[in-house]
Amino acid sequence: MSGFATSTSVKVESLDIARVIETLGTDKFTQILLDMAQPIIRADFISIFCLGDEKTPLLFDTKCIVGHSRAALAAKGYERHFLDDLDYQLMKSGSPEEDYTTYQVRDDINSIQYRRDCYDRPGIADRRSAVRKRAGYALRLSFYRSKEVGEFDDTDRKLLDGLLPMFLALTERHIAFRWQGNIATVNDNEAQLAISSQI
Repeated sequence: MSGFATSTSVKVESLDIARVIETLGTDKFTQILLDMAQPIIRADFISIFCLGDEKTPLLFDTKCIVGHSRAALAAKGYERHFLDDLDYQLMKSGSPEEDYTTYQVRDDINSIQYRRDCYDRPGIADRRSAVRKRAGYALRLSFYRSKEVGEFDDTDRKLLDGLLPMFLALTERHIAFRWQGNIATVNDNEAQLAISSQI
């Protein structure tokens, strides 16, 4: 667990960034963000979770290039086992207000059920996450590798670390635009109000 890397430089095409910015607040954002990241870091899955006044993290969106059913299976598993997750511990009330990055491989997980439901069944090898904890809400953006591709190596993790600050800022704005004016549609009002106030 650490803060954002400060010295990693990553080349990203300005047209790719423009495509992501154009989709802020739309249903297309998560897929376009994964599409931009995939050729650089070879991530297969992406997920976005929020946490505010509810004790259960809210899955904002998830996508997968190897089949949406696998992303949905992983999300369903996380709903059952989030209490065992390091990122949840950073997101919950009482945690310091900071930005974090975490890395987890399936063998890091002590719970057999969590490992089975969140990694083995959906075919996930590892996860690299950015967690933003603020007053009133927490946000997590995660990229995953499939078992077919294998774990992120050191080079891929450094590339991803160079991109995470930008990706997390874009994701936070995306959620703010998406939720602005839609308070009645989300169960976690505290997170929605706090994130919406960011724009």
